[in-house]
Amino acid sequence: MKILYIFLLILTVLLFSCDLPETDDGQRVTASPTPTTELTPNPTGEPIEEITVLPPETVEADFVDAVPQVVWSSVDLADTYEIYRQDGVGEYRLTGTVEASAHTFADPGFPRNVSFNYTVVSKCGHYYSRPSKPSNNLSKYIRNLEATKLEYTDRIIITWQEAYNADNYRVFRYLSKDEEPLVIGETDTPGFADTFCKKNVLYYYRVTWDSHNTEYGTGGPFADGICSDYIDFYEPNDRITDIENQQISTVFVRGQPPYIFSFYDNSGGTSIDTDWYKYSGPPRMICIKVSLPFDSVFNEHELFFRFYYNNSLQPEQPLYAEWTDMTQNEWGRTFIFDNFDTHADTMELYYTIYPLLPTTIHKFGSYRIEISDEL
Repeated sequence: MKILYIFLLILTVLLFSCDLPETDDGQRVTASPTPTTELTPNPTGEPIEEITVLPPETVEADFVDAVPQVVWSSVDLADTYEIYRQDGVGEYRLTGTVEASAHTFADPGFPRNVSFNYTVVSKCGHYYSRPSKPSNNLSKYIRNLEATKLEYTDRIIITWQEAYNADNYRVFRYLSKDEEPLVIGETDTPGFADTFCKKNVLYYYRVTWDSHNTEYGTGGPFADGICSDYIDFYEPNDRITDIENQQISTVFVRGQPPYIFSFYDNSGGTSIDTDWYKYSGPPRMICIKVSLPFDSVFNEHELFFRFYYNNSLQPEQPLYAEWTDMTQNEWGRTFIFDNFDTHADTMELYYTIYPLLPTTIHKFGSYRIEISDEL
């Protein structure tokens, strides 16, 4: 028994004399019953450092031989680069990956119908940088091409969005979309005035640009324009979004009536004016009185009217002589809307007037419109 006691005493001394692991501050750490994950030691014996990969500082895009070429600045530590493209206002999507020795990327699959730009991500092993700042925007065609309609009596103004790296622009005019165009001018700024246009003739315009001795934008969209002795003081309001910043009142004086038109071209098409208006206010019955003069170029059932409420376009209604006013030398029709939400504090009601004519008819003329809550 004495031998057993001596053995236990020796064992206790040996146990408490063993070195336990220490923390950084020299404190002993007791053993944990929870198993820990073992880390593979660094073969060099040196601490493993976190790697911070930076994105390229500059990213530029331009057309080279009619194909977008993306160029960026080199990044230390990067072994590959990922190139992302944004089409229009969509999300950035991976377009390609190149080795670190390459700082350029050609993108023959670029979109033809929207503007686009690029961003580049640097990669080192499993480490990624944040995306770079976006490149400049590119487009196969001129963007936001517009031409004035009934805004001037002696010219048509053509405007467009500036193209990247454009040396100059070339403006083409067409009498119909399928005929050979006439080059009417060149300019180094995104705008041009056609002062050699005839009145009451519908023209189509296209714009191309030169960059590095190469022409771009051929086959792009058209913009149609027209000038006349009459100016439509209430254009543009041919889209529902155009009227949000205009005055709510839609009562016009005779000296400045709104105009509406349907112009045909030589290729079987038409350019139709669509005038939108808006009422914003308390829920109530709305009466829209549309009047045409006795000598109007428009006949009955050539102009049409529609209400738009709660994201719903109401049925089409023709304009005909529901009444005549001999004192005003006018005829017209009153359109009524009373299907509103009675629980709402305010309502927004849109309404539109537009012509529907055969493609061989060429008309434009004025009308008068009044809004009230009384029949």
